[in-house]
Amino acid sequence: MSESSTERPWLARALDFTPADLDANRAGRLSDLQAARIRQGAARTRLITVSAVIGLTLAATLAIFLGQQNDSALSTFAGITLAVINAAVVAIGAWHYLRLARDFNNGQVLTLTGAVTRTVRLNGRAVSYVLGVGDQRLVVTKDAFNAFEEGRAYRVYLSASARRVLAAESV
Repeated sequence: MSESSTERPWLARALDFTPADLDANRAGRLSDLQAARIRQGAARTRLITVSAVIGLTLAATLAIFLGQQNDSALSTFAGITLAVINAAVVAIGAWHYLRLARDFNNGQVLTLTGAVTRTVRLNGRAVSYVLGVGDQRLVVTKDAFNAFEEGRAYRVYLSASARRVLAAESV
């Protein structure tokens, strides 16, 4: 028998879901609120990507222009390097946006069930909080990480494409 989110309110707070969200996820779909949050994330990704592309385009253009004006191979090389970085930013930004767009367009929710393992990964100064459910690994926030009990069985609901943890319940 699963515990409701009111019996484990810290889990609902950490993952920011409501009983209505959990009901929609149990039915295999996003709630309206979850879809709106994913749309906001996609809009934020688009804004950041467009801003970075504009900035890098201007910087690359200026560096190439100055390289040609001053006959500086270094400035020209810097401009070309910035143009390549710009192309990578476009590709990465588009990839992230399209993953989020697929999530809010199809509204599907995936379900993982199993005992949770918790792992903290250190990469230099960066800390990642990873939950293991079965053979799946999910990177979550520190608050979400701390809300799960090691070894306890949970049903975890994920967005289908971006694999963002939407809700969870103890089973």
